[in-house]
Amino acid sequence: MKHNVLHIKNVSKHFDGVKAVDGFSLEINQGEIICITGGNGAGKTTLFNLITGFEKVDEGSIIFKEQDVTKYSPTLRARTGISRLFQTPRIFNHLTVFENILAAAPNHPGEKMENYLLFKFRKIRNAENEIRKKALDLLEFCNLSDKKNEFASHLSFGQKKLLGLAMLLMNDAELLLLDEIYSGVNKNMIEKINELLLKLSKTGKTFLIIEHRIKEIQKICNRILFMEQGKMSFSPLAISQQKTSNNQYPITNTQLLTQNNSLTIENLSVAYNTNTILNNINIELHEGEVLGIIGENGCGKSTLLKSVYSLLKSKSGKITYKETDITKLPPYDKQKTGIAFCLQGGLIFPELSVYEHFRLVSENQDEYSTAFNYFPELKEFLKKRAGNLSGGQRQMLSLSMLLLQNNNAGVWMLDEPTAGLSADNVLITLNFLHEVKKRNKISIIIVEHNYDFIFKMIDTCLIIKNGTNTEKYNSTEFLEPNFLQNNLYT
Repeated sequence: MKHNVLHIKNVSKHFDGVKAVDGFSLEINQGEIICITGGNGAGKTTLFNLITGFEKVDEGSIIFKEQDVTKYSPTLRARTGISRLFQTPRIFNHLTVFENILAAAPNHPGEKMENYLLFKFRKIRNAENEIRKKALDLLEFCNLSDKKNEFASHLSFGQKKLLGLAMLLMNDAELLLLDEIYSGVNKNMIEKINELLLKLSKTGKTFLIIEHRIKEIQKICNRILFMEQGKMSFSPLAISQQKTSNNQYPITNTQLLTQNNSLTIENLSVAYNTNTILNNINIELHEGEVLGIIGENGCGKSTLLKSVYSLLKSKSGKITYKETDITKLPPYDKQKTGIAFCLQGGLIFPELSVYEHFRLVSENQDEYSTAFNYFPELKEFLKKRAGNLSGGQRQMLSLSMLLLQNNNAGVWMLDEPTAGLSADNVLITLNFLHEVKKRNKISIIIVEHNYDFIFKMIDTCLIIKNGTNTEKYNSTEFLEPNFLQNNLYT
């Protein structure tokens, strides 16, 4: 008989007088997969912070395996059996994949000085062998065996999530909290993740997952719960709306582009050590064009944007912006030239308020109203620490800063702009980008796995496969029902 693993009793948390979590209660049994969904700012991430001890509970209690852990530190809760995978995986980029998993092993005898003083070398060696064997098993289980000796920084975003999951399993966690596990992940990777989670649940692992992509998560969940204003909502209508809204984005792609080239990429190649990721990429971006770049996880989409912005050094090739060679310019000079880049997950300072973030990019407070017109939610949180914002609200902040900082930008590059956004805020982002393009006549390059979103927004599309790119497809072609199946998954 499966026993109760987690019992949340009337938990509440206040921030500056605002109830982020308000009298929340939930019971989860061993082996269950539970999904919590809801709008951005509903309190989902705050709830995770309370369960894992990153935030202190104001009211209520948290019981894990019949033990009150309400006042436990995050470290003690992890040792008890509660582990968390963040929306952006916390991994060691300069260690190999195998070393990352080894680093997650708890209670290693070799970490205790007493074992050396008492000459317990055999105990240390045996433990080391067992840990390495377990790490190799997890590599195979998470489909990362071929990445064993690669630096973690070279993995795709989806592969980093698999690595993060392997590290949680190395820690022998019984309750795994996964925040936006599908964010930035394509269809094939989602299927792999679902298969892994189902296998693990059958072994007794228990999952609590925050996810907006209900169509995919409902295939494996025992229950889907809707959270609103810090409370549990049992409205079937609310969940039904969340399920179907992804198909209701209006088509906003319009032919504003000219034949003048804004950005030209010629024969661009990028390698990590001896491993070539991109090989002879060629792209012409016209003024006013919105170009979508799609492909499997690990194909080099984010690598392409980072190399264009000089965050990664290219092996060869040429990048031209408005007939000026900008290949060797550093990022800050490319920004001054007119190239703007919004990294996946955004870039914020947790200790600064929303207002202070705006001040970093513009001291003209009259310009802030422009951002509030698109994201009115941020106006309510001007004094709030960015670290206390939800993942979706942070993404809104990043896009707002991009708008304020780059009024004269000619090219925007966006890496997964809808990651962590609820269906309603995906629609707001769609309208935001459409209006920005129309008013400023800028060109936009978007890397995105939410194909329902991107195909409504873009004018043209190209696919990266085997390190190189296809020719551009126009809207007549990529809106065909079998486009992805015939061109991406073959």
